[in-house]
Amino acid sequence: MEKLNFDQMLQAACDAMKKESLMAQLYQAITGKKMVVMQVIFKGDMKYPSYIVMVDDRGNTMVTGMPSPYLDDLVIDMPLEMTEAEAEAALVAAGYEDNWSTLTLRAPLYSVVYPPLYIFAVKHKGFIAVDSTDSTNVFPIS
Repeated sequence: MEKLNFDQMLQAACDAMKKESLMAQLYQAITGKKMVVMQVIFKGDMKYPSYIVMVDDRGNTMVTGMPSPYLDDLVIDMPLEMTEAEAEAALVAAGYEDNWSTLTLRAPLYSVVYPPLYIFAVKHKGFIAVDSTDSTNVFPIS
């Protein structure tokens, strides 16, 4: 069996979550460069205020209900307009190396409303965001 990529792992987590709760909504996904495992956080329902789904690169999932709400992000509607591979290509096209260590997909809860962002932790550069709706919008965040 071939290893799943970022988008396939995210879809596997969403599919697993749908089996647990139809009300849950995507908040955040985070993985390392090798994409062996991904942690995906969901807004919950009446049973649990939030959920965490762990998914590995083979599509195995584990859903855990969390007793407290996760409040750091806005809900992300699926499907996204851009794949992870397109976001990484936009990162490189903007002049950043592909020498990143972690990748977080999130719509940060800030005073400015952002669309979902692919946020790469780039060595010696910090956190670089790629707008999931506009591949030309690549910028450092603090």
